[in-house]
Amino acid sequence: MVSGEDQLCHIDNKVVGILNSYRIRDYMIEFTEAVLEEKDKDAVMNMFFRGGKMYFGPDSLSNMKYVNPMFEIADKNYQYLFFKDMFWKITADGIEEKPLSELQNYVWKDKVNDFKATLLKNEMVTVDRIDESFIKKNNLDSEKYSEFIGQFDVSLSKESDDCHFLKFLGNTGEFFWRKFQDPKTRQPTHDTRSFDEKFETNLHLVSKMTAIGYLLHKYRDKSCEKAVIGMDGKLSEVGDSNGRTGKSIMGMAIGYVIPQIYIGAKSKDLEGDAFIFEEVSEKTDRCQKGILGDRRQ
Repeated sequence: MVSGEDQLCHIDNKVVGILNSYRIRDYMIEFTEAVLEEKDKDAVMNMFFRGGKMYFGPDSLSNMKYVNPMFEIADKNYQYLFFKDMFWKITADGIEEKPLSELQNYVWKDKVNDFKATLLKNEMVTVDRIDESFIKKNNLDSEKYSEFIGQFDVSLSKESDDCHFLKFLGNTGEFFWRKFQDPKTRQPTHDTRSFDEKFETNLHLVSKMTAIGYLLHKYRDKSCEKAVIGMDGKLSEVGDSNGRTGKSIMGMAIGYVIPQIYIGAKSKDLEGDAFIFEEVSEKTDRCQKGILGDRRQ
């Protein structure tokens, strides 16, 4: 059932896909041509062509078995991600991987990412909030770190070197990249950032990962809905452009994991558009409202 209308669907291994009547007709014609003997083929095919509406019209297809599948939904404490032949159940304690056949309920086909994901043995990113226990556990200089209590320590595993998107998130939040260069030769050198600068960079990365996690999580607390707003690191006057910082790429990336609808926000009469949500259905997980380009408005 989508948008209050009955839909023709195909269910395979707990995965539900929507079909159009012409696809059922084409399949039946191709199947019939493949199994009929040559002497009977012309007569049977002509019968199909003459009585197409009778056999494959809406009235006839409405006699097919009616199903109302229950779909997997997220809970406050866990989230599902679906991939080819398997799914992940993600909780605060870790990720559990199982085959799609072990799903208790069903999943829409367009919510299944059509590739085989690899579950890493080690965490790619480790984030710790700095407090007194963290300082003692890691034998850090308490006098030096005391002013940074509440900030985040970020550690990256070796696997992170192979993740281009993680590098993208880190690089677009690194506003002190010149501190990795020799000021005279502009050649790469060691990290010369101050503690303040390092923790500011960590905060940018943690904020982005938290925002992405929130957008991917399908559980909604209606009393605590939030909007994720991407902004350039450098403030500018109205009409000036300091874009190209990856806001659009980050928003588009969400749509590669869950069904998303993009709504351009340049229209002056955006709130008066009666059809602004016409593409949204019960299968839509996210609406991304964005400005085409980087010009501030």
